[in-house]
Amino acid sequence: MFRAILQSKLADSRSAIFVAVLGTRFVGYVSGSTRDAFYAAGATAWVDEILVVPDARGAGLGARLMNEFEAWAARQQCTHVALATRSAGPFYERLGYASRAEYFKKYLA
Repeated sequence: MFRAILQSKLADSRSAIFVAVLGTRFVGYVSGSTRDAFYAAGATAWVDEILVVPDARGAGLGARLMNEFEAWAARQQCTHVALATRSAGPFYERLGYASRAEYFKKYLA
């Protein structure tokens, strides 16, 4: 399943994946895509996933991953970057993000 998702994202021009590597060790990634939205009057970039392994946190890798994603979003002419989180709010606030909505989800069978 992982391979199929990765191949799909890599083949999709509206998706992006950036990885963080220290030496030869994979320590993080950010993955997202662009979507057209009426409220944005154009394209918006959505962060689907971001992860930095626990022992590599605090070194600025998450911020660097987000900077790369934001630069990619700007090149895609997105009006903004959006994401959903509850546990990492202070991290995103330090990067200039502001909370605007509650996040809801429903699992489908």
